[in-house]
Amino acid sequence: LAGDVDLDDEHSSESDKPEELVLNPSAEVKPIHYLIDNGKRLYKPTVVARMLQSETSARKTTHRPSRAQGVALENLVKRQFQNRNHAEGESASDDTNKLKAGDLGAILTKTGDQICLTVAEILNFRQGTLKTNLSSIDIDDLDAVGSKSMTVATQILKLSPKTIQVDSGNEVLIWQWTKEYIQTQKSKDETLTQRNFAVRVPGSIFLPLGPMIVDDDDGNPTWGLTDSDLKEALDDAWASLDPEGDNILANIKLLPDVTGDGVPYHLGDPGSAPHFVVPNLSAIVNLVERKGDTEIPCHLCGSQQFLKNMRNHVGKHLLLSLRDMGDTDKNLNPDIEIGVNSCGWCGLDESCKTNLIRKQNRDNSDSFTLQSNCQYFYSKMNYASACKSTRSTPCTNVPLHCPLCPTGVNGQPSTFWKYILIYHMHTYHVSDHDDLPPFPVELRVVSHISKAEEKLLGVSLEKTKNWRDRHKMADSDGITAFQDEIQRKRAASNVSKSSASSTGSRQPSPSKVQRMNYGYGGNRA
Repeated sequence: LAGDVDLDDEHSSESDKPEELVLNPSAEVKPIHYLIDNGKRLYKPTVVARMLQSETSARKTTHRPSRAQGVALENLVKRQFQNRNHAEGESASDDTNKLKAGDLGAILTKTGDQICLTVAEILNFRQGTLKTNLSSIDIDDLDAVGSKSMTVATQILKLSPKTIQVDSGNEVLIWQWTKEYIQTQKSKDETLTQRNFAVRVPGSIFLPLGPMIVDDDDGNPTWGLTDSDLKEALDDAWASLDPEGDNILANIKLLPDVTGDGVPYHLGDPGSAPHFVVPNLSAIVNLVERKGDTEIPCHLCGSQQFLKNMRNHVGKHLLLSLRDMGDTDKNLNPDIEIGVNSCGWCGLDESCKTNLIRKQNRDNSDSFTLQSNCQYFYSKMNYASACKSTRSTPCTNVPLHCPLCPTGVNGQPSTFWKYILIYHMHTYHVSDHDDLPPFPVELRVVSHISKAEEKLLGVSLEKTKNWRDRHKMADSDGITAFQDEIQRKRAASNVSKSSASSTGSRQPSPSKVQRMNYGYGGNRA
């Protein structure tokens, strides 16, 4: 988290200051994001950043009285920028594929009911749960998983729009750094420190950028990024979260909340339209939560229900329909046809997405949280209690993980609603011969609906039996046998872990998930 960021003041001596160098504002724009040097792929944003931040360059200095506001000295971004085109056959430095403290990147942030792109400067990196700050990493390490996963401590830059003229004579809209940072955390006692301006994010959502150097209104050099490059970065950053996938809500959970002055960026005054904002977000995710005692109408029958009770109420409508007893549901709106892939919160067969997030605790027990874009999502639902059928709340239609589905970028399997198990299996796991795969034992147990639950929800015993026979689902005796098998496996697993711990052996580290990171921009001024 941002509170974990540790930075010491750096003060450059007079001998560290570079000579004034003339920058080339008309460097050729390449249509690709990487270079090939002796068969090695070198990412342009990192190459440019290395040119701007070489060992012989002036390093960043901060002024203690204004450090908290992020105010930098005039020579903060003066960088030695020399012609470093390699002679034919000469190899580039090995660090051109690295990210370092001081490099820039783009991150998506949640701001109220919006998700917007911000530009951030790297402070340091951390690996896994280690508290050691790293000054550089390989660019591929951004998407490492498990104990090798990276987090990036950043400061978000304040940007202002400016139109500049390029060598071709055309005018280009750029966003230049004002040499200030955006406050990301409130101060309890109104005393501001660097922690109030820092935020730590997962490496998987950090997108490297290649800035150019431009002159600000006072003629001093500062970072600049073209409007078109930042729009492209917004599209790529949003696409990397897989907005059409089932895990989009869990992926959005990775984004930091930032409400400081200056976010989102604006072309004009703060009252103007925000810039670099994800469009049509309300159709994908609902960032505003309702309270449990809010009265809302059931979409299926029209009756008023408390939000906290709607899942149980809707569950009865869904189960009667799935058991071919919809004609006995007297309260059901005759104009409503319940779909086969209905949301457990609202009952509609629409684009509602719900994600179940499983976390293993230190005592090896599991805890669960939920995320959903459904307008009827009840975020305070106790998942463990909802899995148990009672006379007052018989419905156990809860989100479940599918062990047969691949995990998403957040490491979680796909989520489906318990009552539509058969639909999920037939949609995603049926073979070319229309055969279903063997159901994992744990899936059979957690998806089991007892006769008592079905009876409390109005399903006849005959209908329950017919459905089980048709889909070859186990009865209560079979589920008890499966539960015993699970208990035996868990006991054996605990013994194995205990033995491994006593001998000092270690489990192999998770393999890395590699992806190609593209940067934007370059020295284009």
